[in-house]
Amino acid sequence: MEGGAKCVKYMVFIFNFLFFLTGCGLIGLGVWLNIERDDWEGISDYDYISVANVIIAAGAIIVIVAFLGCCGAITENRWMLLGFFIFLLIIFLLEIGAGIAAYVWRGEIEDELRIQIEKRIPERYYSETGVSKAMNSIQKHFECCGIDKIEDWAPQVGVNSNVGSVDGSCCKTDASVSGYSSSCGKKLYSIAIAIKEQYYSKGCYTSIRDFLEDNLLYVGICGIVFSIFQLIGMAFAMVLFCSISKSSHVV
Repeated sequence: MEGGAKCVKYMVFIFNFLFFLTGCGLIGLGVWLNIERDDWEGISDYDYISVANVIIAAGAIIVIVAFLGCCGAITENRWMLLGFFIFLLIIFLLEIGAGIAAYVWRGEIEDELRIQIEKRIPERYYSETGVSKAMNSIQKHFECCGIDKIEDWAPQVGVNSNVGSVDGSCCKTDASVSGYSSSCGKKLYSIAIAIKEQYYSKGCYTSIRDFLEDNLLYVGICGIVFSIFQLIGMAFAMVLFCSISKSSHVV
């Protein structure tokens, strides 16, 4: 029994060390998002900085919880272990709630994605540097052009700059792809539409949606693995808590 309890004790410590590294990874991701936000925040009305800071806060909470679990395991303090178990349970329940909400609202998320892009192309694109920079970055990264097609960049009535243009970020960059041209670049819409085969034909809404759908499976798998990981950690913590409660000392 003592040997088993000792084994569980070190398993709890190892689990929390890995959990600690996960928290550090989230903090790093949040910092990176804050650094890279200029390329993306212009495409959404939502506070991009707040999202990154929430990720940093989540990572910090995980680091604190992991530290609590490590100390509880090494010092064999059952109250610290109980606190660790409760915090881990709360995080687990919040993850389940977030997963259910994302599944239920998946249709609304796709609709909101289109709304956010349509609000910026082309009206705000020509007048706001942040929007143009964000949209150009998206077109280059996802190899797309406009919302649904290159025609989305046609001159619009009522736009401050009523002379439409197609940015070079829409240009095909692979020489093996049909229509590629090294001379492709930013051109007036009237010129670009005449050589539209040099630009990506796929719209950015479809490209981003397909990207999210293609990676949804991997996100789900990671979420399930992480949840199982948490359940094992809670089980180990409770076993060790019960062992310490039955004995004043675990060798």
